[in-house]
Amino acid sequence: MSRWRGPPHITLDLPFVRTSPDHGTAFDIAGRGIADPASLEVALACARRLIAARTALADGERAP
Repeated sequence: MSRWRGPPHITLDLPFVRTSPDHGTAFDIAGRGIADPASLEVALACARRLIAARTALADGERAP
């Protein structure tokens, strides 16, 4: 994760977990093979942690 700049966006008050990268669609570099996936990787890791915590709480366990 070489150029990570900030936390992902998290949408709250939904019946499902939703995260997204900290940037827009980057149409200016689309299809050029130069995009850095670090922001997406951070958003996915955050989603995994939120899902794990939600599952643990639903099962009556302490959130990780």
